[in-house]
Amino acid sequence: MAVTRETLKALIKQKDEMETEILALTHQLQTGGFGLHGSLVDKEGFPIADAEKAIAVREARGKLARLQNDHIAIMKQIEKDMNTLHETTSRSNQSTTKMEIEKPISHDESTPQTSQTMIASANDVPFLLIDEVFPGSPTDKAGVIVGDRIVQFGSITHSNSTGIRAIADLVTNMENRSLAVRLIREENGQTIVKEVRITPRKWEGRGLLGWHMVPC
Repeated sequence: MAVTRETLKALIKQKDEMETEILALTHQLQTGGFGLHGSLVDKEGFPIADAEKAIAVREARGKLARLQNDHIAIMKQIEKDMNTLHETTSRSNQSTTKMEIEKPISHDESTPQTSQTMIASANDVPFLLIDEVFPGSPTDKAGVIVGDRIVQFGSITHSNSTGIRAIADLVTNMENRSLAVRLIREENGQTIVKEVRITPRKWEGRGLLGWHMVPC
């Protein structure tokens, strides 16, 4: 099947839906008392008495593992289709529209992340404020600064966010993979939007991002 902007957008929509389901399952397992891993036994080492609950946890863990594998596969397909579409439009001397997605990291982590800048619109509604950025962190290297407000973090926006916990869960699931982040910033008397990429990863400091944020 030919690769078009429509087919690529459909893949990205499928990826977003997959990430939403991954977040929901992760939250379900973490708040249910059993977590993402570990045996289903009580403190004495016996199988838990609630057999239905044990079965539900096993099924949720299995579904989460399958979704994570499917997510890796669809990210590879999206990256492949983006390259195909770019080559096709370049040959026909047409401009291409950069599509912001979370894709597996394929560059040297020491290389600065690219960014785009534009004027903010009424549709850019922030839901988190960055009040601290640690020097040398992945966030710092991406060009994010204190005072930036998050409009979109991966597939999470103000309309579907369930709070900072949702960001933390997505960061954990996307370790070592690039995430698209849309920010609002006050600069030279204008309110602008910056689109950057941040790769959650282990570094010398705490956490995978190296920032602190609070609700707007």
